[in-house]
Amino acid sequence: MATWEHFGEIANGAQLAGLDAVKLIGLIVKAASTARMHKKNCRQFAQHLKLIGNLLEQLRITELKKYPETSEPLEYLEDALRRSYILVNSCQDRSYLYLLAMGWNIVYQFRKAQNEIDQYLKIIPLITLVDNARVRERFEIIEKDQCEYTLEAEDMKVQEVILKRDPSKHDTIVLKKTLSRSYPSMPITEAIQKENEKLQLELQRSQANLDVNQCEFIQHLLDVTEVVAAESLSEKSSPTQPTKKLEHSHSDANSDKEHSDKSYIKSDEKHSTSRNTSSVSSQRELLSSKGSYRYEEWHTDLLGCCSEPLLCIKTFFFPCGTFSKVASFAANRDISSADACNELMAYSLILSCCCYTCCIRKKLRQKLNITGGIIDDFLSHLMCCCCALVQELREVEIRGANGAGFFTILMDSSLTLSLSHTNSDTHDLIGTYFLEQWRLKSKAAVRKSESVMGVSENQFLMEIDSEECEEEKEELPTELDTLNSSGGFSIVGSDKLSVRYPNVNLHGHDVGVVQANRAAPCKRLVYYFEMFVENAGTKGQVAIGFTTPGFKLRRQPGWESNSYGYHGDDGLLYRGQGKGEAFGPAYSTGDTVGGGINYASQELFFTKNGTVVGTVFKDVKGPLFPTVAVHSQHEVVTVNFGKRPFVFDLKAYEAQERAKQHSTIEKLSIPQNASYGIVRAYLQHYGYEDTLKTFDVESRSTLPPISFVQENGFAEDINVYSLNQRKVLRQLIRSGQVGDAFGKLRELYPQIVQDGTSAICFLLHCQNFIELVRVGKLEEAVLYGRSEFEKFYKLGDYDDLVKDCAALLAYEQPQKSSVGYLLGDSQREIVADAVNAMVLSTNQSVKDSRECLHSRLDRLLRQLSACFLAKRTFNGDQGEGFHLHRILNSGRKG
Repeated sequence: MATWEHFGEIANGAQLAGLDAVKLIGLIVKAASTARMHKKNCRQFAQHLKLIGNLLEQLRITELKKYPETSEPLEYLEDALRRSYILVNSCQDRSYLYLLAMGWNIVYQFRKAQNEIDQYLKIIPLITLVDNARVRERFEIIEKDQCEYTLEAEDMKVQEVILKRDPSKHDTIVLKKTLSRSYPSMPITEAIQKENEKLQLELQRSQANLDVNQCEFIQHLLDVTEVVAAESLSEKSSPTQPTKKLEHSHSDANSDKEHSDKSYIKSDEKHSTSRNTSSVSSQRELLSSKGSYRYEEWHTDLLGCCSEPLLCIKTFFFPCGTFSKVASFAANRDISSADACNELMAYSLILSCCCYTCCIRKKLRQKLNITGGIIDDFLSHLMCCCCALVQELREVEIRGANGAGFFTILMDSSLTLSLSHTNSDTHDLIGTYFLEQWRLKSKAAVRKSESVMGVSENQFLMEIDSEECEEEKEELPTELDTLNSSGGFSIVGSDKLSVRYPNVNLHGHDVGVVQANRAAPCKRLVYYFEMFVENAGTKGQVAIGFTTPGFKLRRQPGWESNSYGYHGDDGLLYRGQGKGEAFGPAYSTGDTVGGGINYASQELFFTKNGTVVGTVFKDVKGPLFPTVAVHSQHEVVTVNFGKRPFVFDLKAYEAQERAKQHSTIEKLSIPQNASYGIVRAYLQHYGYEDTLKTFDVESRSTLPPISFVQENGFAEDINVYSLNQRKVLRQLIRSGQVGDAFGKLRELYPQIVQDGTSAICFLLHCQNFIELVRVGKLEEAVLYGRSEFEKFYKLGDYDDLVKDCAALLAYEQPQKSSVGYLLGDSQREIVADAVNAMVLSTNQSVKDSRECLHSRLDRLLRQLSACFLAKRTFNGDQGEGFHLHRILNSGRKG
């Protein structure tokens, strides 16, 4: 169980950025324990995250962050946790009145945060796709732990008081009591002053974001504090003095501020408030002239009414009550339940009640700037009027509005606590990603420059891809270990591959056991070695098997725990016990036996003369050493670690194992439109418009025709954004016309290239330089490099890549040099992909710029790699990874 309480306070987002998921959860748990508002919601949320944190610790998830396939979903999860920390921390630090007024908005944020975190948790493939009973059990507990976040009844009453236009004297008394409870150690005047200071900070944030609606809302809360302050003074001076009423016009608000000179507010604070108010007014004019209001989606699903069971039941049996609240807000007038019932009955006699309720829905959408049309409104109420009413009321509650319809709180206000990137951050993220892709390619090119000199680019790229095969990096056993041996009970030959038993065995502790010089490699599908029995000696007590590093070398393999041995004298298999079990035939002089590890099935297998005799489950997760043993006079065996051909056909065995995996995959039923949808999304993402049209035509000509219904998570609207323009830009870059591509970007998307020192501008300038070298315009390339590269070289972030480009001028045949990769089509593709991602990121519908980096097919392949890595993790970091080039090559051979 994790100890969550030892994590310290974190002050800002920069510090949060360096923490992993487990530490972030620890911070959230600590912040939830000190929350002043929404205590129950914070505690529920923290308890849910504890379950997730314990699961992540069990998974050793930090080890997988070094792999790009698993690091991406983990980064999404950590981003969601950072937003959640800010949400929970705000329940302690922000203005008490502000948190009360935004009550339902915050409730929605808790619901959204839990759903988002759970969703990202499911994305991590090692949780959902790896067969591990304990992990699945914990994950099921997390799925069942669906907390219900809501606003306390007492808080709802106070919220209603805060949002009133003209609070009564009783209302001010309620507010004073509330503030006193919130600041128990302060006098009421100091508590009000503290609230005023916090609200001023909220106002400054909203002004910085040019959020007029939020500014007006906070200004109202400031007026509320002044009313409470004035009431407090009036009680001290004159108990009969009437309470000042709130006014919402800015001129009246300023005059009210002048009237409150006797209050605790200092003169400079009043002038600051006045300036803020005038600032709000000017911002309204600015935003209205630019059409700042943009349409949004519903924050709740039409068919998601069951998430509020009490409201759903209440609406089903008494729809007039729910409808009256929605109608009061939409129509800006108080509509009682009786009035709503009468109006519904009247419309039912004339037309249909759906006609009236859908008109109210239309007004609600217009007021809250929600997308949709009258037909959608009518069909929603016709299909399920109860569901539609619940959705509408929940939307009103989430937006922070009450039945009186005082304020419309936009969900993109400061309380959404978004950590989304600014435009410059988005550009930096995308540009930096593709620069790193270039750097990886550059490093691989340097390593391969001598061995692949003069080969084609496709061969070169295959060489680079082959470096991903980790089994090629592992050191293999090559000989027997002569340093760590069983003393005088065995003699290893000078070739370090043969073993002889020179003595007469007297008991079971004088066995001659020899391990290989290295452990069996584990990041592969299968490992195998063989032993040839030259002489079975007097008793034929030879054995082959696998043992752990600390194995007693005077005992037969299989006689001690964590070891396995196939013995020649009786053909029995021993695995950690003195008693063997029936396994295979005995073997003697002239026989060749082998031992192997199948990491896919987590089994050991043994062979005799090229035939598998049996398998046994491998329950040891650590390293295993190939081991041979001799135990009677004159026994001699020779080991083959792969320098000579094996008697056993290892290639055929591996092919058989891969065929089993493929057979399992082939049994999975996948709808045809799903696979077509993946291909289609790939063509859309990368701007292959012409190929896409041909693909669609061919799809419709199949029997039966394939329909592309938007499902399976495909974001059609994002992928088709600027499809034609992206096609043109890709064609220009791939044909070497980088200058024309630059011109198109300046014309169509000037925001992408307005920063002349950005990563995307650097990529384009480099490619333009490369194209000049390609066509032999060396003098022009030199002049271009001098004029464009100097500013990038001074920055220091690009100096290594600038040197690569400049090195092209140093070779008579740059194609055959270590930087020759720059002249290949793959370098053009990097630049074209970078520009394509930058254009996609300008779409306002894109919530996370990382969505623009990869197509759905790319993500699928990354998830496949991650699944293989996750499976290997649960098998003690044993087994092969996913390598696309190997699968493609095997397909060609097939």
